[in-house]
Amino acid sequence: MKKSKIIVPLIFGLILMIIGIVIQINNVKYAKTALTTEATITKIDSYFSGTDDNEKDYNVYITYKVRDKEYNGELGEYYSRMREGQKVTIYYNPEDPSDYKSKSINYTGYFLMAFAIIFMGISTIIQKVA
Repeated sequence: MKKSKIIVPLIFGLILMIIGIVIQINNVKYAKTALTTEATITKIDSYFSGTDDNEKDYNVYITYKVRDKEYNGELGEYYSRMREGQKVTIYYNPEDPSDYKSKSINYTGYFLMAFAIIFMGISTIIQKVA
């Protein structure tokens, strides 16, 4: 068996792991300096994406107030339990309240790291069996 067949999936997995670590470090830094506030979901738009007419994507729009100023934007994520008028917690930059992120930013890096570990493990097992 060629070493390249084993090396390529491991390199891909390591790249995913590094990306996950970098994302998580940035998320932790942002969360440490950011403040939280409640935002209200003002609108949820659905649309069909890609070539599959059954595959819906969603845009979730929010509004929130910081120091009596109202801000509007797109949340960047959708869950089936979300409803218009619902409150969601967001992080915002106290120096620039228009810079905000969903509170779920804490999980993106972890997800990539977990996926990388699973990918590398399965790749290694398949290569040893083959």
